[in-house]
Amino acid sequence: MGKPLKNLLGQTFGFLEVIAREGTAESGAATWLCRCQCGKEIVRDGRVLRDGRKIHQKSCGCHFAAIRGKHRQSYTPLYKRWVAIRVRCSNENSPAYKYYGGRGITVCPRWDTSFESFIEDMGASFKPGLTLDREDNNGPYSPENCRWVSRKVQQNNTRWNKLIDTSKGRMTVAEASEAFDIEGGMLRSRLLRGWPVEEALTLPAQKGVRFDQLIDTPKGRMTVPQAAEAYGLPAKMVAARLAKGIPVEVALTTDPQPGVKLVYTT
Repeated sequence: MGKPLKNLLGQTFGFLEVIAREGTAESGAATWLCRCQCGKEIVRDGRVLRDGRKIHQKSCGCHFAAIRGKHRQSYTPLYKRWVAIRVRCSNENSPAYKYYGGRGITVCPRWDTSFESFIEDMGASFKPGLTLDREDNNGPYSPENCRWVSRKVQQNNTRWNKLIDTSKGRMTVAEASEAFDIEGGMLRSRLLRGWPVEEALTLPAQKGVRFDQLIDTPKGRMTVPQAAEAYGLPAKMVAARLAKGIPVEVALTTDPQPGVKLVYTT
């Protein structure tokens, strides 16, 4: 049996209200009859409606046609940034919603209803490559709280980028990433997994190994690849065993027979 149908009847997606089940698309997805705010009815794929990224599919086309006719910037970086902040703050189907609208971040009425107003307030200072940063990370997207900054500056202003004590002094995670020449995403991931700061900053990355964490072994504390090398095992195999919940001391033992997979039961 296939997955149970998710009933979208009565729900609103952007400018579309779902009013009836229509049928099934060639892909097998359910299709729904929707009524746009302008009154026109149109059929949409259910997956398209639920996809928070497909904002241009959330009307019959009238809304965005009207916008294009006014400013003719629908495909510019500035317009894409305007769309992005509205989606993340208002569309519960957006993957980013929980970090923005889900915790109370809003777009001010002036910007939410008018791209022209957004251009008027922020267009003159915009340059390609810059990101829209909120000085108060708990505040709204508004002229008083927003500025264009480089990605590095924005990373230093994120709510989770706490200060850490390093051998080179106290600094943010982004600053430490640059000072110790380590990729920022990997550094944050290590710290979230509980790595000691100095080890997180100095141990080299292990390419090709997804289960990147510190483990306590009879030979001391080390990364999964280091432990695998110390015990003469393939790193990917050890990582896969640990991911299945197999205890460290069992995961680091050799298979009882060549070609026989280790089976662990509680």
